[in-house]
Amino acid sequence: MKISVIVSTYNHPSYLTLVLDSLKNQVNAGEYEIVIADDGSGPETKKVVEDFQKIFPVPLIHAWQKDLGFRLAASRNNACKLSSGDYLIFLDGDCIPKKDFVEKHRKLAEKGFFVTGTRVLLSQTFSLDLENQVTRLDTNNFFKLFRHFFDNHFNKIISVFYNPFFPRKLDKNNWKKLRGCNFAVWREDLFKVNGFDEGFTGWGFEDSDFAVRLINAGVRRKAGNFAVTVFHLYHKELKTKQEGPSWDRLLLTLKQKKVACKKGVFSPFSSLLLFSSPVSKIHSPPFIPDSPGFLFIEGIQTALHHFYVITQWAFCPFFKSLKVEWPMCTLFRISSFFKSARFCNSPM
Repeated sequence: MKISVIVSTYNHPSYLTLVLDSLKNQVNAGEYEIVIADDGSGPETKKVVEDFQKIFPVPLIHAWQKDLGFRLAASRNNACKLSSGDYLIFLDGDCIPKKDFVEKHRKLAEKGFFVTGTRVLLSQTFSLDLENQVTRLDTNNFFKLFRHFFDNHFNKIISVFYNPFFPRKLDKNNWKKLRGCNFAVWREDLFKVNGFDEGFTGWGFEDSDFAVRLINAGVRRKAGNFAVTVFHLYHKELKTKQEGPSWDRLLLTLKQKKVACKKGVFSPFSSLLLFSSPVSKIHSPPFIPDSPGFLFIEGIQTALHHFYVITQWAFCPFFKSLKVEWPMCTLFRISSFFKSARFCNSPM
């Protein structure tokens, strides 16, 4: 099983550096890749990614879109299109994972479930020290973690430690437990709901909407408590108000019991500008955004999606009984491969 870790970021290269440094040193992770879901960051972030690409032990892909405001849903969809993993882990670019983060997510992965992780909040002072490289966060050193806790560097200590006996399926339909900064889902389940709803712009509720639609599609929640906790670097958080267009959109999803959103990962004529950051200077983007070639493959993927939605309930049990991957997922992955810079551009 190949895993894609999708890291969301926007104009905070110093935090992204800390996150990528931890992802670079994962232990017992198996086959995985990193995809940066960039919501329009400037050249500083691009340089950070390019520098890490030179030393990263696994593929590191940069999915960038034009800065047209807060469009996290669209950014994540872009990253999903360029990913190739069977299992997708979503992580925010200000959340430092432990060195066994990918390993633990791999162990929790189970068909028919998405996994919700937890976070520990770091203090402003400690986050600044980490950002300025005054100190380091050794996520696997229990003694140092206790010391940080007693020095008020973060808000809780118990959830940092692994508990294999924690009951993980007691609250399977609680969509409120999904935090966008740390969760995982099977690629085929993401296809079922058409990814993230790009109708959500501005901060908040796009992750809740995604969780609701997964549950409506029959995918259940599995708790990742005491297993896949991340360390959330300090920033001033916006309080999510239960009002406004995004809240109304979420209420509509709940009321209508929606499964697939209209404008999601399969949106062939989206106005989003999608690039794949080159692995090195001798690589170039696979297609010019909105070019005939790009839109043609996007159109094929949309047709595959509609066919998949119509036929999945009739044929999925048959393919599962044969233990064969659902062909639509395979076809979509092949078409994504043609869009990927890794295929369309080879080193000279």
